[in-house]
Amino acid sequence: MKSTAQFKVGDKLVEPGSIYMIFKIKKVRNDAGVLERTIFFKPFFEENNQTQLVCSFPEKNITETDLRKVKSKKVLHECLLDLKKLAKFIIPTNVDDLKIGLNLNSLEETFKVLKLLIQEKKFSETFPKIKRDLMATAIESIAQEFAIINNVSLNSARVKVAKIT
Repeated sequence: MKSTAQFKVGDKLVEPGSIYMIFKIKKVRNDAGVLERTIFFKPFFEENNQTQLVCSFPEKNITETDLRKVKSKKVLHECLLDLKKLAKFIIPTNVDDLKIGLNLNSLEETFKVLKLLIQEKKFSETFPKIKRDLMATAIESIAQEFAIINNVSLNSARVKVAKIT
Protein backbone atom coordinates (compact mmCIF):
# COMPACT_ATOMS: atom_id res chain seq x y z
CA MET A 1 0.00 0.00 0.00
CA LYS A 2 1.40 3.35 -1.00
CA SER A 3 0.05 5.62 1.74
CA THR A 4 -0.59 5.35 5.43
CA ALA A 5 -4.23 6.38 5.25
CA GLN A 6 -6.06 6.22 8.55
CA PHE A 7 -7.71 2.85 9.05
CA LYS A 8 -10.72 1.97 11.13
CA VAL A 9 -12.32 -1.21 12.41
CA GLY A 10 -14.40 -2.78 9.64
CA ASP A 11 -12.16 -1.64 6.77
CA LYS A 12 -11.39 -4.34 4.21
CA LEU A 13 -7.84 -5.00 2.98
CA VAL A 14 -7.09 -6.78 -0.29
CA GLU A 15 -4.04 -8.83 -1.21
CA PRO A 16 -3.75 -11.14 -4.21
CA GLY A 17 -6.29 -13.90 -3.65
CA SER A 18 -7.54 -12.80 -0.22
CA ILE A 19 -9.60 -10.15 1.49
CA TYR A 20 -9.22 -9.33 5.16
CA MET A 21 -11.25 -7.27 7.59
CA ILE A 22 -9.79 -5.10 10.33
CA PHE A 23 -11.42 -6.21 13.57
CA LYS A 24 -9.31 -4.38 16.13
CA ILE A 25 -6.92 -1.44 16.32
CA LYS A 26 -5.01 -0.78 19.51
CA LYS A 27 -1.77 0.66 20.75
CA VAL A 28 0.86 -1.99 21.38
CA ARG A 29 4.39 -1.56 22.71
CA ASN A 30 7.08 -2.38 20.18
CA ASP A 31 10.48 -3.91 21.02
CA ALA A 32 11.79 -0.45 21.96
CA GLY A 33 8.89 0.05 24.40
CA VAL A 34 7.19 2.70 22.26
CA LEU A 35 3.41 2.52 21.84
CA GLU A 36 2.43 2.01 18.20
CA ARG A 37 -1.02 1.90 16.63
CA THR A 38 -1.39 -1.74 15.54
CA ILE A 39 -3.93 -3.15 13.09
CA PHE A 40 -5.41 -6.62 13.72
CA PHE A 41 -7.15 -8.31 10.80
CA LYS A 42 -8.52 -11.70 9.74
CA PRO A 43 -9.92 -13.28 6.56
CA PHE A 44 -13.23 -11.68 5.61
CA PHE A 45 -14.69 -14.73 3.88
CA GLU A 46 -15.02 -17.78 6.07
CA GLU A 47 -13.71 -20.43 3.73
CA ASN A 48 -11.08 -23.15 3.89
CA ASN A 49 -11.07 -23.06 7.71
CA GLN A 50 -9.12 -19.79 7.69
CA THR A 51 -11.40 -18.20 10.28
CA GLN A 52 -8.83 -18.70 13.05
CA LEU A 53 -6.05 -16.91 11.19
CA VAL A 54 -5.31 -13.53 12.78
CA CYS A 55 -2.65 -11.11 11.56
CA SER A 56 -1.37 -7.82 12.90
CA PHE A 57 1.26 -5.22 12.19
CA PRO A 58 2.01 -1.62 13.13
CA GLU A 59 -0.05 0.75 10.99
CA LYS A 60 3.07 2.62 9.89
CA ASN A 61 4.31 -0.59 8.19
CA ILE A 62 1.34 -0.77 5.81
CA THR A 63 3.49 0.79 3.07
CA GLU A 64 5.73 -2.28 3.17
CA THR A 65 2.87 -4.68 2.36
CA ASP A 66 0.94 -5.62 -0.77
CA LEU A 67 -2.32 -4.80 0.99
CA ARG A 68 -4.69 -2.18 -0.39
CA LYS A 69 -8.20 -0.95 0.35
CA VAL A 70 -11.17 -2.24 -1.67
CA LYS A 71 -11.81 -0.31 -4.88
CA SER A 72 -14.89 1.83 -5.40
CA LYS A 73 -18.12 0.73 -7.08
CA LYS A 74 -17.31 3.17 -9.92
CA VAL A 75 -13.94 1.50 -10.63
CA LEU A 76 -15.56 -1.95 -10.58
CA HIS A 77 -18.28 -0.77 -12.98
CA GLU A 78 -15.71 0.71 -15.40
CA CYS A 79 -13.71 -2.54 -15.35
CA LEU A 80 -16.85 -4.60 -16.03
CA LEU A 81 -17.77 -2.37 -18.98
CA ASP A 82 -14.26 -2.67 -20.42
CA LEU A 83 -14.35 -6.46 -20.03
CA LYS A 84 -17.34 -6.62 -22.39
CA LYS A 85 -15.32 -4.92 -25.17
CA LEU A 86 -13.48 -7.96 -26.49
CA ALA A 87 -11.17 -7.78 -29.48
CA LYS A 88 -12.03 -9.86 -32.53
CA PHE A 89 -8.68 -11.60 -32.51
CA ILE A 90 -6.31 -13.43 -30.18
CA ILE A 91 -3.70 -11.42 -28.37
CA PRO A 92 -0.90 -13.89 -27.55
CA THR A 93 -0.43 -14.25 -23.81
CA ASN A 94 2.58 -15.39 -21.86
CA VAL A 95 1.77 -17.37 -18.71
CA ASP A 96 4.50 -15.61 -16.70
CA ASP A 97 3.16 -12.18 -17.70
CA LEU A 98 -0.36 -13.24 -16.72
CA LYS A 99 0.87 -14.43 -13.31
CA ILE A 100 2.68 -11.13 -12.78
CA GLY A 101 -0.51 -9.26 -13.66
CA LEU A 102 -2.48 -11.23 -11.09
CA ASN A 103 0.15 -10.70 -8.40
CA LEU A 104 0.14 -6.91 -8.78
CA ASN A 105 -2.89 -6.73 -6.46
CA SER A 106 -4.69 -4.34 -8.77
CA LEU A 107 -8.35 -4.85 -9.63
CA GLU A 108 -7.76 -3.15 -12.97
CA GLU A 109 -4.81 -5.43 -13.82
CA THR A 110 -6.79 -8.52 -12.78
CA PHE A 111 -9.54 -7.47 -15.20
CA LYS A 112 -6.94 -6.99 -17.97
CA VAL A 113 -5.60 -10.50 -17.36
CA LEU A 114 -9.13 -11.93 -17.38
CA LYS A 115 -9.97 -10.09 -20.60
CA LEU A 116 -6.89 -11.49 -22.34
CA LEU A 117 -7.75 -15.00 -21.17
CA ILE A 118 -11.39 -14.71 -22.27
CA GLN A 119 -10.28 -13.56 -25.72
CA GLU A 120 -7.78 -16.38 -26.02
CA LYS A 121 -10.32 -18.97 -24.88
CA LYS A 122 -12.93 -17.64 -27.30
CA PHE A 123 -10.74 -17.49 -30.40
CA SER A 124 -8.20 -20.26 -29.80
CA GLU A 125 -8.52 -23.92 -30.68
CA THR A 126 -6.74 -24.93 -27.48
CA PHE A 127 -6.82 -23.42 -24.02
CA PRO A 128 -4.29 -25.11 -21.71
CA LYS A 129 -5.00 -26.03 -18.10
CA ILE A 130 -2.52 -23.47 -16.72
CA LYS A 131 -4.52 -20.70 -18.40
CA ARG A 132 -7.82 -22.18 -17.16
CA ASP A 133 -6.34 -22.11 -13.66
CA LEU A 134 -5.20 -18.50 -14.06
CA MET A 135 -8.66 -17.59 -15.33
CA ALA A 136 -10.24 -19.22 -12.26
CA THR A 137 -7.85 -17.28 -10.00
CA ALA A 138 -8.74 -14.00 -11.71
CA ILE A 139 -12.47 -14.73 -11.49
CA GLU A 140 -12.18 -15.58 -7.79
CA SER A 141 -10.24 -12.39 -7.01
CA ILE A 142 -12.77 -10.28 -8.87
CA ALA A 143 -15.70 -12.12 -7.25
CA GLN A 144 -14.35 -11.47 -3.75
CA GLU A 145 -14.05 -7.75 -4.34
CA PHE A 146 -17.38 -7.70 -6.23
CA ALA A 147 -19.07 -9.29 -3.20
CA ILE A 148 -17.77 -6.63 -0.81
CA ILE A 149 -18.43 -3.67 -3.11
CA ASN A 150 -21.99 -4.78 -3.92
CA ASN A 151 -22.78 -6.20 -0.48
CA VAL A 152 -23.72 -9.64 -1.80
CA SER A 153 -22.65 -13.13 -0.78
CA LEU A 154 -19.45 -14.54 -2.21
CA ASN A 155 -21.38 -17.33 -3.97
CA SER A 156 -23.73 -14.80 -5.57
CA ALA A 157 -20.74 -12.73 -6.71
CA ARG A 158 -19.07 -15.82 -8.18
CA VAL A 159 -22.18 -16.59 -10.22
CA LYS A 160 -22.47 -13.01 -11.49
CA VAL A 161 -18.80 -12.77 -12.46
CA ALA A 162 -18.88 -16.19 -14.11
CA LYS A 163 -21.87 -15.10 -16.24
CA ILE A 164 -19.85 -12.18 -17.57
CA THR A 165 -17.03 -14.47 -18.61
